[in-house]
Amino acid sequence: MRFHVVGVGAVGSLLAFHLKRSSRRLLAATAATLPGLGGNSGTSGTSGSDRSDEAQRYLRSLPAPHALPYLPPPHEQGIVLRMRKFAYASRAIRRSDASVAVQRDDVWDKETAFAVIHDGDDYSGIPSSTEPGTKLPRDSESQTVEWGRSYCQQAGFGTEEAIDSIIVATKAQNVLGALQPISQHITRATTIVLVQNGQGVLDLLLERLFQNPETRPNFILASNTHGVFRKGQLHVLHTAFGRLDFGIVPNAYTGNDYEKLLAKQNDGEGDRSGQGEDEKKEEGQGRGIRAEDGSDSEGSRQNEWEAFLPKSAQARRRIERARERSAGIPNAPLLDVGAIPDLPETQTLRATVAMLLNLPLDVHWHPIRGLQMIALRKLAVNACINPLTALSEVENGQLLGNGSAEEAMRDVCTEASQVLEAQILRSHHAALARDTEREAGQEGGEEQANEDVRDLMLTPTSLPGYSSQTGVPALDPSLRAGALLAEAKRVARLTARNKSSMLQDVMNGAKTTEIQFINGYLSRLGRSFGIPTPVNDLLVKLVNFKISKNSAPGARSRYPRSGL
Repeated sequence: MRFHVVGVGAVGSLLAFHLKRSSRRLLAATAATLPGLGGNSGTSGTSGSDRSDEAQRYLRSLPAPHALPYLPPPHEQGIVLRMRKFAYASRAIRRSDASVAVQRDDVWDKETAFAVIHDGDDYSGIPSSTEPGTKLPRDSESQTVEWGRSYCQQAGFGTEEAIDSIIVATKAQNVLGALQPISQHITRATTIVLVQNGQGVLDLLLERLFQNPETRPNFILASNTHGVFRKGQLHVLHTAFGRLDFGIVPNAYTGNDYEKLLAKQNDGEGDRSGQGEDEKKEEGQGRGIRAEDGSDSEGSRQNEWEAFLPKSAQARRRIERARERSAGIPNAPLLDVGAIPDLPETQTLRATVAMLLNLPLDVHWHPIRGLQMIALRKLAVNACINPLTALSEVENGQLLGNGSAEEAMRDVCTEASQVLEAQILRSHHAALARDTEREAGQEGGEEQANEDVRDLMLTPTSLPGYSSQTGVPALDPSLRAGALLAEAKRVARLTARNKSSMLQDVMNGAKTTEIQFINGYLSRLGRSFGIPTPVNDLLVKLVNFKISKNSAPGARSRYPRSGL
């Protein structure tokens, strides 16, 4: 399976690094016990039993052992960096030998052998993917680059050029431009992971690129709080350890029943509550679960390396720790990757979810409505910190204790709370109207389908503020103005020495920022609901004015891009 990374800046490089490292370590762990799987990766002089024990210890240490059965076999994985032409202008596609370095706490580490595709390049340098683990020669015959196997091609969706999974880590304003040139390689079996600040990116893509709900790809929305700065090309500083939260956007193939809990059983194995014994047995066979005597169940489709999953008692301890970490809530339930439909169109979705969950970045999968709550709180925080630091050119912590800055933050949070409450009410009434139309046998078109996706993510019936007695939604307490302001101050305090991404854009001479997807998003919501948002409107205008000076003749970056 090929994981493509678009936007190989700070966050993109961090994700690419850990995807590659996880893939390589999985391959080494499984090759230690299955030598024919990926070649002899054992250390000379180390016995096979020692390597096997080490492999099992590694598998037991993964963050999400319950997701292991759904990972693509490591020898079929490949990480592809999609980069701008000028970054490697002197190198041809056949010399795809990029390496990514991550530095944390004055210690740096590097992952190599990334495949690279430049903007505007065709796929003439990519070999056929009919064989697993296809390798592309470098200039040195002793080194190879793993391109992986194309899952979409195997499932009959497109040619070898079809993209399996693509992680988009560009700035929000650049997402559409990054995906348009490669949209012909995106199929309904592709999975797109969107990792941006702000809101409105998915809406833009549904309106401009993927209007037809029957053919659009799978979408995962992600929210990142890791502090990462780019020190050089493909070299980043991981300055603050945060978390990565994500949710799956429902579509025609996932349906609306894919967010099932991974129930805790007496033996520590994950299963779904409410199933009969026959259903559990049948599902276990389909998912490759091993029988109690250690033999594979009849009809098992388990991966070659799945036999080395943690034992049930060990899995129980790992799952319990992950359960307690999930969303920062003790005993928060885990979602079952196996509940995602096992269809050709969702094969890459399952694999991408499993891969994300096992990255060592404190990753959490939430129901889409829960993820939206996280994203909306982050939107308000960004709307406070990003424009104010960009305009005043100060670090985040310098906003605290400044009366004018805190008053502006309070006004931003008040406006944000008002428009978000109106949005939830609109989604509630839209859902009621949609149900009425369906009862009458009326079906909407593509535009209505896009509205359904947005309304489903914001329908308040599952939110803490919803009143089941009156049936009228109420704004979640965490989205009220006072709570949003407190959260913005907390984040500013925790990241006191950091420069916001918008400030970095200003300092680097960027000609655009994410302002239209942060404060601009709140302003557009306000206009659609008839709610004035004068403070957010003004901040959008001021940031755009400041950025416009970077387009003036002779304007230069005050800091080189490689020196962040």
